[in-house]
Amino acid sequence: MKNKRGGDNPLWKTLLAIIVGLGFLVGIVVYLMSMGNGELVIKEITAKQLCVIITGAENGTVVNITSKLIIEKNGQDIIVKKSAVDFGYAYSCNTKNFEIKKEDANTIIKIGESNV
Repeated sequence: MKNKRGGDNPLWKTLLAIIVGLGFLVGIVVYLMSMGNGELVIKEITAKQLCVIITGAENGTVVNITSKLIIEKNGQDIIVKKSAVDFGYAYSCNTKNFEIKKEDANTIIKIGESNV
């Protein structure tokens, strides 16, 4: 934005730099908070354990999970979330076809034919 004399107004540049810097800082703080209370580690371990279970299971196996975490599938990825607004932790598990569906407080995983 130009001032009355035709020069650039340094206030806008400074304000933009402060806003971008604060946004970056808030992102780092949110990430560190999730690391500090162990949420990210719990989601990561849960996703990896589910992949191991799916990989080792025979076709036609049904796995019933009761957890407060939200477990979803996106392509061949297992996504574990704490809430619906959480981005969650995604772990690629592309060894078998499987379906994930939610029934009340349970999550049902049905293992199908091999993908490989």
